[in-house]
Amino acid sequence: MPDIASVSNSVGPLHSTPGVGREGIERPASLETPVDRLGRQDRVEVSRHAEWFQALREMPDIRQDRVEAIQKAIQEDAYVTPEKIDVAVEGLLQDVRG
Repeated sequence: MPDIASVSNSVGPLHSTPGVGREGIERPASLETPVDRLGRQDRVEVSRHAEWFQALREMPDIRQDRVEAIQKAIQEDAYVTPEKIDVAVEGLLQDVRG
């Protein structure tokens, strides 16, 4: 049977932050990246989905630029167009038809 090294606190103490919104991460107190006996370093890979979720968390709740553009279009009587009405009517018909 292969020899398995015991698990110890070789990384050092961890600093953690509250998980609300996942603002923080846990990381070793030292700045050195841990290296095992074979010289391999720990690494983290972040998925594309995680990057998208982070971007969503960083977006403001209200996109003021969109609000202002829509307000301007409504004031100029350009917001309701025949194309938008057609899309809305088609959507309603699809809902009614099931």
